[in-house]
Amino acid sequence: MRSCTSPMRVSVAMTAMTNSAAPAGKPGWIVTHTGRRVWPLELQPSDIVIDDIAHALAMKCRWGGFCRSFYSVAQHAVLLAAWLERNGGSWQDQWDALHHDDSEAYLFDLPDPLKVVLPEFLEIENRLQGMIGDIFGCSPVMSERVAEADRRIRADEAAALMVRPSGGWGDHGGGLEPLGIKITPWPPDAARAAWFAAYDRLQGSRRKAAMIGAFGG
Repeated sequence: MRSCTSPMRVSVAMTAMTNSAAPAGKPGWIVTHTGRRVWPLELQPSDIVIDDIAHALAMKCRWGGFCRSFYSVAQHAVLLAAWLERNGGSWQDQWDALHHDDSEAYLFDLPDPLKVVLPEFLEIENRLQGMIGDIFGCSPVMSERVAEADRRIRADEAAALMVRPSGGWGDHGGGLEPLGIKITPWPPDAARAAWFAAYDRLQGSRRKAAMIGAFGG
């Protein structure tokens, strides 16, 4: 397992070691990358481990797996956070962008048309995303700047990764101005490393800001 380099990551990783609170014979559990047994529909804060999130997001393909090349949820999050950094996004916007799909580590990237007809899944996803957001200090509600960038990046992704449908893109990035990101898909190991690099960079910025504030600099 990747070592934890921040107090938050140390705390999350240590509490997760005692996460087997459910009865051993209870059905419906999955095994995570770090070997933890968790119940996706009853996840607790102690189940959430950053190593599991980064690994799973790097292994899960966006666009329902129909892109021309593998393109991970992790890369999507990294590119979004990096674009916000380059274009004046606040630290919080960048942090929220990096974490905005974390729940998919424990669930999956369900296409939007299916979420519409599966309200229970959407409720589970929103509840889990809220819990993970609380753990890592994300905004309770995504800012419009992040939400808009998340919509616009679809246009970049569609142009780079997808075969254009005969009827056009419609609401799948159609009519939206792309962010102008050049997308070259990364293999899972590279996506995982890039996600961790962004995580550590932002954590470092937060620690530096806290130190400056503490000393009145």
